[in-house]
Amino acid sequence: MHSLARHVLLIAIPISLFFVIPNVVHAQSQVTPPLKGKALSGTVSLGGPGGGYTVSAEHLFIRTPKVQLGIRVGGSYARNLVWEGTASAVTAGVVTARRLGALGDKPVALEGGIGVTRVHEDLCNQTNCSGLISRTAPYFYTSGAMRVTAMDGRLTYRVGTTTLVSDGDPILLPMLGIGVGLF
Repeated sequence: MHSLARHVLLIAIPISLFFVIPNVVHAQSQVTPPLKGKALSGTVSLGGPGGGYTVSAEHLFIRTPKVQLGIRVGGSYARNLVWEGTASAVTAGVVTARRLGALGDKPVALEGGIGVTRVHEDLCNQTNCSGLISRTAPYFYTSGAMRVTAMDGRLTYRVGTTTLVSDGDPILLPMLGIGVGLF
């Protein structure tokens, strides 16, 4: 039961921040520019749910001046960063962004996500490195980031974190990324 409570807490905290922070930040709505974004974007990030370098595609199927909602699917590769040995991951999740304010004339949003990543690890045997051990496992994750949109939604910058649980322990991964709107 203890690990179930930890999982629920790891999911509830980022989701609650998504609703609480906008009420704490006092942005002037008449001056705040609307959220902009292309329906389909390609994103590249360092960190994220799979660790390492992540390349993904994002589709926003709801785009209003205050809220965006969509899905993100991608993959990542890392060597001895988060996972042991060489790891590759396939990730899929729901992403949402809510407008907070502006940075100059660029809209700033709080982005939240929840999803699953499937990590495949290749690592050395504990006794010797003559044989490799491989394992594949799914991990649920939550993510949160500050999102700044520029060039009429063509570029999106993200700075945030991703939290997932591996072997009963939470892992907090930084995320730094950029998205390019395709159309």
